Amino acid sequence: MATQRPLELARGAVGPLRFRRLGGAYLITNDWGRWAILEPDQLRELCDGSLGAEGPLRAELEAKGFVRPVDVELAASTLFERRSSVAWGPYSHLLHLGDPGRTMSVETAGHCLDIVFGSTSPRLEIGFTGSDVLANGAVLDHVVEEAGRRAREVEKPVAFHLWSDLRGLEDARLEWLSERGFHVHVRTDAATFSESGAPDALRKLADAVRAASSDPAPSLELVVPCTRDVLGLAGPIVRTCVDLGCERLRLTPPAPAPLGPPPPEAPDLGEWLELRFGVLEAVLATNAEGKALAEHGAALLARRILTDGDPFDVELRSPATDGTGQLCYAWDGTVCTSEAGCLLYHRGDATFVVGKAGEDDYRKVMGHPTVRALLLSSLLEGQPVCCDCAFLPYCGQSPAHNYVEQGTIQGRMADSSWCRRMQASADSIFRLLRDGDPTTRATLDAWAAAREPRER
Repeated sequence: MATQRPLELARGAVGPLRFRRLGGAYLITNDWGRWAILEPDQLRELCDGSLGAEGPLRAELEAKGFVRPVDVELAASTLFERRSSVAWGPYSHLLHLGDPGRTMSVETAGHCLDIVFGSTSPRLEIGFTGSDVLANGAVLDHVVEEAGRRAREVEKPVAFHLWSDLRGLEDARLEWLSERGFHVHVRTDAATFSESGAPDALRKLADAVRAASSDPAPSLELVVPCTRDVLGLAGPIVRTCVDLGCERLRLTPPAPAPLGPPPPEAPDLGEWLELRFGVLEAVLATNAEGKALAEHGAALLARRILTDGDPFDVELRSPATDGTGQLCYAWDGTVCTSEAGCLLYHRGDATFVVGKAGEDDYRKVMGHPTVRALLLSSLLEGQPVCCDCAFLPYCGQSPAHNYVEQGTIQGRMADSSWCRRMQASADSIFRLLRDGDPTTRATLDAWAAAREPRER
């Protein structure tokens, strides 16, 4: 059996890079997000300095900083742009309005808004969640009205999100959501995608979103649960989204209990990835037919890979957004660093608690030792495995996921289900890019160029 000759690096010729096998080729990336896909011979020529002095490949690699000398100022400014939200402060604020027997009060909600508008972020998102979120109409009304007033005073844009299974949705509230340009994320179950069709409340909401003339316009996203009963439903899931006119669908990724369902109900990672890739294939086929629909995870990765714009999302950032990009407020005003941290608090684990609305102000919350610990532990450049990974510029991790799965906020990426999922997901996008299908590339470019959630 022939052995492959090891790569030899020519001193002073190659710019900083990481690489990963991609089928029969190699993906190379650098810290500021530039990438290229090379055949083995091309990678060898780049590394040993035998790459020709002219030609399109040489020009591409020079422009992207893979060949020295590197334009350091351009690289630094690009990296700064890609990570601009790190310096903003928390921009995503999620209010847990309550579950049966424990409901957020208007007074507590007002104290939460004091922290929200203390944030140094130039833009804000306010989300509402909880199993009884629509039953707490008093807080919904108060927060939206008061947040709108404060936003106008400080000239800071704010977008509103609702996470709900639509239980208890009344016609008046449906109209209210549409008029105020809410981004509604509907938590579904397998029955939503059955032959009997989507529930009446969901169809009414979809009709209202399509008919809305408000500015900003509302949007609708279906959130597919991570349960075994949705396996094999890739086609029905996508058809339902198209039928309802959804802008996006979101597949809830696997997570260790209690962040996700217990093992008997939850698929393993391989089963979930099979569903995800089936959904992505169906979504791309739908777009090829002229029907616009985005799959959230793929769209987020496409934006990270194909543009330098900050994705303005709480999932893929280094360091993680926990505490510095997102705060979640429990029904009693307890401030947690993420939605996952809030869920753990509701179960008696205060690891991710950093303050109390009405008692602590924004500066005290931000100065909490846990915020600093999460910032340091989730920086990928300081994370073994991540620091050498070609996907580092496009990735992020969850300290809460690490904590539940592995007992440490730092995590161990070598045996992390989060890492395996992200690698498989990023691989799928780069394989699509390598395949070079123009229709698929146009869809990925459209997802990457889509604006962040519209603000009031």
